[in-house]
Amino acid sequence: MLSSRSLSVIKLQYFIAYAVMGSLAPFLSLFLKQVQGLQEAQVGYAMGASNVAVVLMPVLVTSLADMRQDSRRLLAIIFGISGLALTGLFFVRGFWPTVILLCLHSLSYVAMTPLQDGLNFAVQQQRTAAGQSSIPFHQIRVWGTVGFIVPSLLLFAFLADGAHLNAILIAASTFCLLGLLNSFRLPDSRAQLPGLTIEAPATEIPNPEAPDTEVATPAKQQLPVVAAWRVLRRPPVMVFCLSLMLTHLTSATYYAFYPLYLTETIGIPQQWVGLIFNFGVLFEIGFMLAFGWLLERLGFRKFMALGILCLVLRLSALALFPSPVVAIGSQVVHGMIVVALQVAPALYLNRQAGDAYRTTMQGMLTMLTGASRVAGSVLAGRVAENSLQQAFGFSAALSLVAALFFLVAFRDDFAGESSSE
Repeated sequence: MLSSRSLSVIKLQYFIAYAVMGSLAPFLSLFLKQVQGLQEAQVGYAMGASNVAVVLMPVLVTSLADMRQDSRRLLAIIFGISGLALTGLFFVRGFWPTVILLCLHSLSYVAMTPLQDGLNFAVQQQRTAAGQSSIPFHQIRVWGTVGFIVPSLLLFAFLADGAHLNAILIAASTFCLLGLLNSFRLPDSRAQLPGLTIEAPATEIPNPEAPDTEVATPAKQQLPVVAAWRVLRRPPVMVFCLSLMLTHLTSATYYAFYPLYLTETIGIPQQWVGLIFNFGVLFEIGFMLAFGWLLERLGFRKFMALGILCLVLRLSALALFPSPVVAIGSQVVHGMIVVALQVAPALYLNRQAGDAYRTTMQGMLTMLTGASRVAGSVLAGRVAENSLQQAFGFSAALSLVAALFFLVAFRDDFAGESSSE
C-alpha cells in the first residue's frame, strides 16, 4: 500500500522544486542586467538560450523514466547539476560565461517538471489500481505554488537590508541541495503492488489510425517518444498544442521583463520585486484549489479560453497603463493564467497517455512550450530594446490571436478530473 507518508514526500518535492524557481524567477532579469552587465536584448538572448535545452532534454529524461529507469535517481542528478551551475554564476561575469552556466542549469532542471508530474501521475494510478483514493493533481501541485512564494519572503528581508543580488543564487542552490536529498525519499513509481498486474509497455502504444472503439495494435518495437508523438498528431491534440505554444511564446515576455518593467518603467525599488511578483502567486493558490470546481462548471475548453484571455488582459494593461497600481493590480489574474497554461495542459495530456509513455507525454509538453519560450524571449528582447511597453503590447496582440484560434478550432471538451487523475 502507498502510505500517506509517500504523498507527503511528493508534496514536499513539489515545494522544494518550485522554491528553486521562486528564488530565481522574480529576480533573474535584474540579476542578469545589474550583476552580469547584460543589456535588454542580451537578457532576452540569455533567457532564450537557457531554454534551448527544453527542445530535447525533457523528452530524453522522461523517456528514460518510461523505460523503467528510476525517476528518483534522475531527479537527484537534475538537482545536483542545477545546484552546481547556479553556484558557478558566483564566479563569472559577462554574456557568454553567464549563458553557458544558465544553459547548464536549464539543461538539467528543465526536465524536472515533466519528470515530477509523470512520477506523481504514475503513483496516483498505482493508488487507484490498489483500491486507494487518489489525490487530484491540483491538490498536489498547489504545494509547488507555496514553495514558489517562500524564497521571495526570505529574500525581501535580505535585499531590504542591502544584501547583494547574489543572494538569489544562495537560495536557489540551497533548495537544489534539499531537492537532491528529498529525491531519495520519494516512492518508486516503477514498483508493482502486490496483486496488481501491470501490462507490458508494448501493449499500451496506441494506433491512431484505428477508430476509438478498436483495440490498439501492439507495437513492441516503438519507443515511448514515438507513441507520445502519435498521440500529439491527433487533430484535437495538435490544435491544443499549437494554441498553447503561441500562448507560451507571448507569456515569455512577462517572465523575462516584468521585473525590469517594475524597476525601470515604474520605478519600484528592487527589494519589492519579489513580493509584487508573488502577490499574483497568492491568488494562484486560490485558483489552484478551485481548479476542480472551475473545471467542472466551465468545462476544459472555456476554462482554457478564460486563462488565455486573462493573459491578453494583463499584457495589454502593462502596455497601455504604465503605473504602479496597474502593474501590481494586473497580478490578480496571474493565478488563472498559471493554472490554465501549466496545470490544465498537464492534466489534459495525461488523459491522452497510456502507462507506457505517461511521463514522456509530459516531456513532450515541456519541449513544445519550452521551444515557444525560447522564441518568445528572443523576440521580446529585440522589441524591448525600443520599449518594454512595446514588448508587452506586441505579446498582447499575439495572445489574442492564440485565444481566437483556440476558441475557433479546439473542440475536445471535458468537465472535471477523473479519480485516476
